[in-house]
Amino acid sequence: MKKCAYCGAEYPDDATVCAIDTNELVDHPPKPKPVEEMVINRARDSERLKEKAAESALIWPDYQWRAKDAWKCIGVIIILTGFILPAAVLFLRPHFLTHRESGIERILFSVTYYSVYMVAACYFARTETLSAVARAFGLDRKPTNLVWFGLAMTLVAWFSTHFMLYHHWGKGVYVYDLEAFRKTIGCQRLLFLIPPVILAPIFEEIVERGFLYRAFRGSFSVAVSVLIMLAWVLFAHAQYSFRSWIAAVHLSAFAVIQCYLREKSASLWDCIICHSIGNAVIFLPHF
Repeated sequence: MKKCAYCGAEYPDDATVCAIDTNELVDHPPKPKPVEEMVINRARDSERLKEKAAESALIWPDYQWRAKDAWKCIGVIIILTGFILPAAVLFLRPHFLTHRESGIERILFSVTYYSVYMVAACYFARTETLSAVARAFGLDRKPTNLVWFGLAMTLVAWFSTHFMLYHHWGKGVYVYDLEAFRKTIGCQRLLFLIPPVILAPIFEEIVERGFLYRAFRGSFSVAVSVLIMLAWVLFAHAQYSFRSWIAAVHLSAFAVIQCYLREKSASLWDCIICHSIGNAVIFLPHF
């Protein structure tokens, strides 16, 4: 079929001019052949994949971090928490802290310690407001269904650890908050739950999975990023991992679980909830 470009009238293929306005007739656009259709479909699929990839990247649209940002943050954290903060605590504690070895003192120290973590991460993540922190680290999103998988794996890791300790496959480690909780009488003992069950899950996950892991993923593959985070977790918890191989295995498994959740979920609350429940489990037998 041919068609008049002016009036739109259609004529048989052997016609040459329009009978109405004598304009030259043009052929209709030929239908795509099967091979051409395949090429067109592949091009469309490719565009869709690119759009999905773009949407995935837009989960963190304004904060595309790199490994160099994470390394700088880790260096500052080591200097501040490994040298400056302990020296300040030794100097100030006799003068200002009267409730020694109390739950209040433990909470104050934990808030100070984790604030240093948080400030370093926010600085290198280039977040200046609370809304920016929530958006960049995934705190403005609700937990996903992956949290159930994370909780199941976290409990499996904890009960496996307790099983090994119960059968004396290795030695355990001293946990200050747990021992203080066991020895303290009354409601005051509940204060020792706040650092491990509330403060540590929130602040550590914001820094480690919210920023450090995402920054390493900006430069490395999943496997390399997870290995780096595993090494950092073992180093940051050296008082446990260097004293017990069971603790080291548990911390390694937990780090892998948390990185998996962060890789698959845009919400940091999945990691925070699993971390909180995992830490709370060790206190249950002592209530």
